Amino acid sequence: MKKSLLVLLCLMVVVASLQAQSIFIVTDAPDLEEPGMGNLGDFLRDLGYSVTPDPGIEAIGDPGDNDSAFHGPLSAEQQALLNSFDLVIFHRSTNSGDFNNLTWNELTVPLLNGSSYVARNSRWLWVNNANSPTDNCEFLEVADDSHPIFTGVTIEDGFVRLFDEGVPQDVNGLEVAGDLANGTVLAETEFLLHTAIGVWDQPGEFYPGGGTHTNRIVFFALSRYFEDDGSGAIAFEHYSEEGLKLLANSVEFAIYGDVQGRTPTKIKTWNLY
Repeated sequence: MKKSLLVLLCLMVVVASLQAQSIFIVTDAPDLEEPGMGNLGDFLRDLGYSVTPDPGIEAIGDPGDNDSAFHGPLSAEQQALLNSFDLVIFHRSTNSGDFNNLTWNELTVPLLNGSSYVARNSRWLWVNNANSPTDNCEFLEVADDSHPIFTGVTIEDGFVRLFDEGVPQDVNGLEVAGDLANGTVLAETEFLLHTAIGVWDQPGEFYPGGGTHTNRIVFFALSRYFEDDGSGAIAFEHYSEEGLKLLANSVEFAIYGDVQGRTPTKIKTWNLY
């Protein structure tokens, strides 16, 4: 009996270790993160993560005729659902006014936020500024190259390429003058020097008098894409190889608090375009 129980426990440990880390993507365009769309969802699946897109709600007239199912204050059931994942990604493809409620700061799961709009002091109180300027760029200027998020990433003259050559994309960063208060600025947009990657590692206030959080937070300014940009390509495909490494490292750091290559470096062979 004891031997059988020991074998069962060992099997349970092995099965648990083989389960992929689970990620939930909150987005107003959930159809674009379904398998086969070649965007963020497929990139994460290709890395080996289990990815669940926002189930969405019917919204006639919106891209894909659907919208996020998480507008407004989070209910206890919604919080429990999101907290059951290893990571929640809040996509840039969202309208911040629909999520303007501090219940998002009550989540206990690590969060990677791709939208600077919800981080403002008029939304979730992550930064003490109401601006969210756009910088059209190909590169990010590195502020702290010693951080694990830059593991294996090529940095040249203090810059890292975020998008492919000749296809700059809009990046909405955090206007914080290089100071994230209780967080750390890791990279800024190349022209306006607004924070494009930042982390808050320790639970507590984001800034004095601001919102509070209970787990690790990573800000990674994602590209906004709702539908075809007119050229036959979705914006996500324009991330460079180094940009994808940065994104993969940011996801791994958000989940574990370090980067040890748990997710393999991928070249864009998964690209459908």
